[in-house]
Amino acid sequence: MLKAPDIYFLPEWGQLFQKHDGGKAEIFEFKHEFGHVYCQFIKKPIKDSVESINYFDIITPYGFSGPIVLECDPFKREELIELYEKEFQKYCLDEKIVIEYVRFSPWLKII
Repeated sequence: MLKAPDIYFLPEWGQLFQKHDGGKAEIFEFKHEFGHVYCQFIKKPIKDSVESINYFDIITPYGFSGPIVLECDPFKREELIELYEKEFQKYCLDEKIVIEYVRFSPWLKII
């Protein structure tokens, strides 16, 4: 079970809003010896394809969420974030995700 800092990070929260946002709730997790980064979002197809290729946008479910460091070696935080960003970029390229909208929490240290 996910030890989320509040309800907005729970997978059930994303599943609740996938119908409302017209997409599919997905989670990208990056686990490394330096730590664990968790990010959930709603993935939606973009209406028009380009040269017969379908592209997608992602948005965090309603509320404050965004990527969050769940575990981290305190001396490797910057390295963990750099590795996460590199892997998430690769994931987005592979999945043809071209737009991301994130609602960060103003109360938590996210990434």
